[in-house]
Amino acid sequence: MQRILFVCLGNICRSPTAEAVLRGMALREGVQLVVDSAGTAAYHAGESPDPRTCSSAAQRGYDMQGQFARQVRVEDFRDFDFVFAMDRQNLLELQKLKAGQAGVNPELFLQVYGGMGINEVPDPYYGGQWGFENVLDLLEDACARFLKALKMANITANKSLLEMNTLAINANARYLAEAECMTDVHEIMAFAKRESLPLFVMGGGSNLILADEIQGVVLRYVAQQVQVLKEDDLSVVIRVDAGVMWHQLVMHTLAANWYGLENLALIPGTAGAAPVQNIGAYGVEVESFIELVEGLDLLTGELRTYSHDECKFAYRDSIFKHALRDKFLITAVQMRLSKSAAPVLSYAPLADRAKTVPGVSPVELAQWVIELRSSKLPDPAVLPNAGSFFKNPVLTQDQYQDLKTRFPDLPAYPSGEAYKVPAAWLIDRMGLKGERIGLVEVNRLQPLVLINHGGNGADVLHAAHEIQRKILQQFSVELEIEPQTLP
Repeated sequence: MQRILFVCLGNICRSPTAEAVLRGMALREGVQLVVDSAGTAAYHAGESPDPRTCSSAAQRGYDMQGQFARQVRVEDFRDFDFVFAMDRQNLLELQKLKAGQAGVNPELFLQVYGGMGINEVPDPYYGGQWGFENVLDLLEDACARFLKALKMANITANKSLLEMNTLAINANARYLAEAECMTDVHEIMAFAKRESLPLFVMGGGSNLILADEIQGVVLRYVAQQVQVLKEDDLSVVIRVDAGVMWHQLVMHTLAANWYGLENLALIPGTAGAAPVQNIGAYGVEVESFIELVEGLDLLTGELRTYSHDECKFAYRDSIFKHALRDKFLITAVQMRLSKSAAPVLSYAPLADRAKTVPGVSPVELAQWVIELRSSKLPDPAVLPNAGSFFKNPVLTQDQYQDLKTRFPDLPAYPSGEAYKVPAAWLIDRMGLKGERIGLVEVNRLQPLVLINHGGNGADVLHAAHEIQRKILQQFSVELEIEPQTLP
């Protein structure tokens, strides 16, 4: 149940009127809300609303009996989902009171929800009855708009994203919107446009660094169907909705005897996020299987598809991570999988284990991958993390030879005419394993993983930048951060 607090100066005219109007509208429309009002000043505390505002409200069917003025408290920012100021001066007073405190940020009610071209509710106290009627006109319009936004079943206001990101950053979204179909998406787009708010796309939250406050609409596409589009004796083409959890998809395909994804088992996140990062592990990248990415242009509202080549896949990269970021919503991914087992054992620990198990099956390989990842990567539910935080740097031959001369034990893997160097080795060689940088720790088992001990997005980025600085200083190598920031 949403909790709303309206605030003016003395809490005897404007804010109690807003309280009565919103409560009355919600009651008539069957919407359950907790509505209250308060003043930034205390000199009317305990008094009933001004008789003139009670009279005007009563003529429109709003009952203000039983309302008494009180002063706003610091606790109100934690107890309410919305704190709305009637004018800019009271907004300023609320911001001063809120400074440094946890909870929701106050907003100017008419600026956010008003539709009559006026951003402040004028104080009618020193005028005639017309002033109280004007206040009611403004508040009825804004309350109706606010209530309409709340009634949208797939949109939640002032939503904590703490449990929706694996770094456990306690971010707050102005609105969280979840879509299960194109109709939902178009409604959410219209809502964002109407409210003049930016739209941000979020998947499973496993590769994101969130800002504390996201002043926009965070959109998640949550449809979860897997369909067979076509198949023959050799392969099958499946269409996977963006909301399907990736690891569940891997296990589903194995159960259906469709092969290729086994090396990508236990990777967190959703199928819709997989092409964005071009996820990969143990010698396999998802781009090898993607034929088509479906989605919606968030600028035009038009459906379109991107072929494999149009996706511009690269190492942990794609067009969706850059040119199309927050401009294109991935709704489904089409993939071609094989019906014949062909385990990829290029990763040394998997190859060594396979020597003892002739003819390893895809299911066995997936289990090995699960065990391997579990032994190296901490469970985000226990130790909040975003998996591998840095990309493995790719060096030119000259860069590699120079570094190899200085560090003869440097491991590297050919990558075309270049060399890929393990970022974990660089971090480990710097002695950063287990080091705490503020509230962020470099994992002792896998230094590519940064563990968040209650920090916010800025804390995580600060730690990452410190690691980058030290690696650059010691090795003349620039580490690239893998997770994306939002916004």
